[in-house]
Amino acid sequence: RQTLEISLDDNFIVIGERINPTGKKKLQEEIRNGNFETILNFAEQQESCGARILDVNVGMSGIDEQSVMLRALEEVANVSSLPLAIDTSNTEVMEQALRRYPGRALINSISLETVKFEKLLPIAKKYGAMFILLPLSDEGLPKDLEEKKCIIHTIMDRAIELGMKKEDIVVDGLVTTVGANKTAAL
Repeated sequence: RQTLEISLDDNFIVIGERINPTGKKKLQEEIRNGNFETILNFAEQQESCGARILDVNVGMSGIDEQSVMLRALEEVANVSSLPLAIDTSNTEVMEQALRRYPGRALINSISLETVKFEKLLPIAKKYGAMFILLPLSDEGLPKDLEEKKCIIHTIMDRAIELGMKKEDIVVDGLVTTVGANKTAAL
């Protein structure tokens, strides 16, 4: 696997997020049939287009997500040495994926939503994973910058209490477009 240092002084880092069955009927059908061809094509295409991390998400109904995730991680690792971001809301799938992942993984993502906050933070600590902090709560998107900062600090403070470091956390600013929210640029 490649090691990727993430620093505020570095250039923009692209995370390829095409390995996700949401809204992709062909990919959903392939996954149900145990075919990983499109997943592998997405991995190779994204790497050749400059992705530095590949996000792997196989969450959909009607499958054994854990076995599919473990196989997808293995298959992608066979065609790319890029670091992987493991993307699942299922805490058991996340733990099994982190247990098998060859290296330090990136969890996509941990928010202030109760299950993620209470269960995924200890799992991240246990397996030494970094995580993307998504400033969401059970109430949904923050109403303003102050609420967003409060959520960020709540999650960061808990991660640090568990023994993690600020360097283990990548904050997603969750910035919406001005077209969707006229105060988004603030």
